[in-house]
Amino acid sequence: GRAVPAPQMPMMPMMGMSMMDQIARALRDGDLGDQASVEVHVMGCKNLPATGSYVVAQVEKDVKQTGKVVGTNSPSFDEKLKVPVLQRRSDLLVIKVLEAPSDAGAKLDPATDRVIGKVELQVASFGRAADDTWSGTKQATVDLLDEHGQPVYRTGTRVKSQVEVKLKFLEGATKRAQVLEGQLDAVKQLQTMTDERLKGKEKEVESLRADLDRKTEDLAHIVAERNKMREELHRTRMN
Repeated sequence: GRAVPAPQMPMMPMMGMSMMDQIARALRDGDLGDQASVEVHVMGCKNLPATGSYVVAQVEKDVKQTGKVVGTNSPSFDEKLKVPVLQRRSDLLVIKVLEAPSDAGAKLDPATDRVIGKVELQVASFGRAADDTWSGTKQATVDLLDEHGQPVYRTGTRVKSQVEVKLKFLEGATKRAQVLEGQLDAVKQLQTMTDERLKGKEKEVESLRADLDRKTEDLAHIVAERNKMREELHRTRMN
């Protein structure tokens, strides 16, 4: 038989309804948690003292890792790692570059693989945007440091090893819902104010129309009086 077209959802009449729909859908789907996170977009590394490597992003005990790239000192990853954040004001984001095992079949193990170098960043240092909301981003090419806090260099050179990342703070869904609700309230207030102003204008227009009607009646009366006087004057002259 013929395919039955899916029913069309009615268009929401105003922006506020669309926001309410988003909130309702999120509640219905169970998406609302208060879990913020950091997205670490690992672009690549430069001048590593190893030709096989991978990158790990860690906040507290939550660890996410890229795949490995072999055969180059300056690998390109272009991978996004999403790490949960519980204490945004105090949590530390640790980005580590590790040496990948030379054995092709060996599994990557951040707990035992050799750390080439690392970078530590306070989440609050990039997570808080200029407008004071938690929506900050940061793109940086950062020097890798060893376990003693000293720069890591490419083997046999004084060229510093670096990692290039794009960082983005992602607000928890509950917070996003609160922002949506705040925007919805603002829209409702604006609508109420607009309605009140429109009602005020309608009353003003009604008053002006009534005034115009009165003046039109007065004018008609004056014209009638003038015509009457002209007729009387004309009759007087005829006599």
